[in-house]
Amino acid sequence: MNENKTLTIEEALREADKAVRLGRSDLATSIYEAVLKSQPDNGYAKSRLSTLKIGVMDEDDKRLLLLYQSGAFSDVQIESEKLIRKGKSSKWIYNLLAVSLHRQGDLARAVDSYEKAIQIDPEYADSYNNLANLLNDMGRSEEAISYCDKALEINPNYPEVYNNKGTSFRKMGLVKSAIACYERAIELNPNYATPYSNLANALAEHGEQERSLEIYEQALKINPEFVESFSNLLFLLSQGKDSDVYL
Repeated sequence: MNENKTLTIEEALREADKAVRLGRSDLATSIYEAVLKSQPDNGYAKSRLSTLKIGVMDEDDKRLLLLYQSGAFSDVQIESEKLIRKGKSSKWIYNLLAVSLHRQGDLARAVDSYEKAIQIDPEYADSYNNLANLLNDMGRSEEAISYCDKALEINPNYPEVYNNKGTSFRKMGLVKSAIACYERAIELNPNYATPYSNLANALAEHGEQERSLEIYEQALKINPEFVESFSNLLFLLSQGKDSDVYL
C-alpha cells in the first residue's frame, strides 16, 4: 500500500481485505482499526476485525466472543464464570462478563466485574469507560465522571469517554459542561454519530433549537439509521424553532 496516498474508506477496506488474503493479518488489523477510528459504526470493518481477532484467540475466547456477538448474554455470563472458576481469568473475560451482566440488568455484579478487570490491568481504559457508562445508568453520574477522568488520563484522545462524560454532566443538569464534552468527542472523531445526537439533545435543552436541528441533521448524514436522532429531529421540527423542547 502506498503510504503517501490518502485512501478513501472503500479503498482502505479493499487494501485490508487484500492483506488478509496475503496472510498479513497485522497490516489488515491496523487498517480496519484505522477505518473504525474514522467511522466507528462501519459494520464491515467491525465484522472483519472481529474475525481476525478470533483467529488469534484460543477456543474458549472464540466461543465467548461468538456468544456475545450473537446477543446470548446469559450464555456469555455462564461461560465466563466457568472459565474464572477454572482459574482462567483475564481483564478481557471480566470486561465481557461485566458487559453481559449490564445487558441483563444485574448492575451491582457488573460493577464488581469491571472493577476486577481494572484490578488486573489498571491501565485498561475500556473498562473505566464501560464502568462510567454503567454508573450513569445507575444514577451515579458524579462517580461516572471520575472514571471517565481516569480513562482520559490513560488515553486523552478517547472520543467515547468524552461522550459518556457529557452524558454524566447532562444527567446532573450541567448542560454547558455536557455540550463541551460532546463537542470534544466530535472534534476527536467527526464520523462518530452518537455525540452529535447527544449534543443536539443538550442544545435543545439549552434553548438552542436552530443549532440543534443542524446537529441532528449531521448525525443522520453520518448514520442514516440513527432512529433516535430522526425521531428527535421530527419532534423538534413539529414544535417550531421558538418552542420549548423536552427530549
